[in-house]
Amino acid sequence: MILRIFEEKTFDEIGLIFGKSTVAVKKQYERTKNKVKKQINESEAKEHEECATLS
Repeated sequence: MILRIFEEKTFDEIGLIFGKSTVAVKKQYERTKNKVKKQINESEAKEHEECATLS
């Protein structure tokens, strides 16, 4: 994700760096992105739950 987001590399460039196909890089990117989204959502839900408990 760092190469894609911060260094603005294409999936083709990332594939060359890691010796993987563009399709494999895209799939791994999507899986990682979904994991990060899930963790953020779970963290936000936990925060809201804690705030509701304090009220």
